[in-house]
Amino acid sequence: MMKIKIRKANKKDIPGLVELHKKSSDYHRKIDKIYASNTNSNRAYKDFLLNDITKRTLRIIIAEDDVKLIGFISAKIKRTDPYTAPPKVGIIIDGFVESRYQKMGIGHRMTKEMFLWFKKNKIKCVMLDADSRNKIGLHAWQKYGFKEFRKRMIINL
Repeated sequence: MMKIKIRKANKKDIPGLVELHKKSSDYHRKIDKIYASNTNSNRAYKDFLLNDITKRTLRIIIAEDDVKLIGFISAKIKRTDPYTAPPKVGIIIDGFVESRYQKMGIGHRMTKEMFLWFKKNKIKCVMLDADSRNKIGLHAWQKYGFKEFRKRMIINL
């Protein structure tokens, strides 16, 4: 039986993270063509990681089996607008677990680790955006305690 390790990502993980991000993008692209899944988006994600992976306000938690990365969750801490009560919030940017590893508690373990990071940084409110058609993602986020509080709407012109 393989042991799944959950840990903070570092620069050595960037190639594996780019590969997982590509799989996540491909999944979302099947939901709607508005999502980019191409060489430019992969390069942009790699550049983002190279620039930001060591910043104190960004955290990426990864899951790895014996040989490769199989999941990640990324989040940041952000100052809020003046009309929002908490001065800082946590923002879940993205999360993904390879399909053959889903329903094994890996996403839950990564989310729990991210919540510990938020609490350590005195964050009391965490937000995320999820496509309303992403049934797998919505189900997972709701299991972790998230609830809908706002709707983002879109129109293509």
